[in-house]
Amino acid sequence: MSVNARVSDTQFTVLHFLMMSRREETELLPIVRWLVGTGVDTSCQNASGRTAAEMGRAKDRTRIQHYLAQEARQKSRKVKKKEEEKTRAAAAAVSAARVREMEEAVAALLLELEAEEEADAAKKKKEGKAGDGGRKKKKK
Repeated sequence: MSVNARVSDTQFTVLHFLMMSRREETELLPIVRWLVGTGVDTSCQNASGRTAAEMGRAKDRTRIQHYLAQEARQKSRKVKKKEEEKTRAAAAAVSAARVREMEEAVAALLLELEAEEEADAAKKKKEGKAGDGGRKKKKK
C-alpha cells in the first residue's frame, strides 16, 4: 500500500491520521520523519481541503508542523533548483542553436561575397578586352 493512499470518504492519508492521533507529539515525530523519508506527499489535502500540517495546528503539534514546513521549504528549493537547471539547459541549447544559425549565415554571406567578387573580376576582365577591340596593345 502506498504511503500516499487515501481513505475514500475523508481523503485522509496516513499523515492526516497521525495528526488526529491521541499519541504524544514526541511519539509521532519519528514516524512522520520516516514517512517523509519514504516519500509521503505532505501537500495532500483531505476532503475539507486541509493538509496534515494544517490539521496538526488544531492539535497543537508544533514540532511536527515545524518539521513539515522545513521539509516543504527543502522540497520547494529542490524543485526550484531543478527548474533553474532545466531553464539553463534550454537556454544553452537555444544559444547553441543560434550560434549554429549565425555561423551558417556568415558562411552563406562569405560564399555570396566570393561569388560577387568573382563576377566583378570577370566583368572587369571582359570590359578590359572589349575596350581594346579584343587586341592587346604592343609597347614601342
